[in-house]
Amino acid sequence: MNIYPLNNNGISLECLDNLGTEGVPLVVVPGMSESVHDWIDFAQYMLPTPVHVISLRGRGNSDAPLRGYALNDHVGDIATLIRHNDFKNFNLMGYSRGSSYALGTLERFGERINALILGDYPARHSRLPGGFVENFAESTWRGKDVSQRMPLHAIAALQNDSHSEDLLGRLEGFSEPVLLLAGNEKLGALLDPEEIDRISTMIPHVRVRRLQHSGHDIFRPKPITVHSLIKDFVEGCGP
Repeated sequence: MNIYPLNNNGISLECLDNLGTEGVPLVVVPGMSESVHDWIDFAQYMLPTPVHVISLRGRGNSDAPLRGYALNDHVGDIATLIRHNDFKNFNLMGYSRGSSYALGTLERFGERINALILGDYPARHSRLPGGFVENFAESTWRGKDVSQRMPLHAIAALQNDSHSEDLLGRLEGFSEPVLLLAGNEKLGALLDPEEIDRISTMIPHVRVRRLQHSGHDIFRPKPITVHSLIKDFVEGCGP
């Protein structure tokens, strides 16, 4: 594993390269508060497929500017990773709110994307509500306080810069393979049946895998099950 910095207009971004050498690279956009360190086991499992993960601004060891947390700012971070590695053809995965940023990236780099994976999140960017900052900062993710994952000013800027936008149209005309990974709504999943139907209407070729024993954290309770689903999917998509 190689963890290295990139620079997006003066903002240092922490990135991970699993040093894989076979097949189409997979670019991973983590969830709301996640960093590359949450994805090391996945990146290891995916070998020899190349996997590149980014800690978006305000997460992990990336810089946390005082402002600049809108959808397009995050897409700019992902674009920095793509351009640095000169990816001409790659697979793209977004998990949780990272799915919004992945769909934003699709608009810029759609002609280069070989396949798309969206993990338990609707095809929309949401305005984060009042009270979000305090509630989110006091929550935990996989046993770690979110306040240790993101500084409070970054959470506040994320809420302040958020807006509501339907992103379903970003998928229009995208003919490459798409995989939706959905948890169980009764266990807290965010990708409900109605949204799955809405996405399926736009792109009838989408493949849907429902993980009945998982909530929003689709990688629990059995990470290896989801890792295997993703590996089989990307390997089956070819170059």
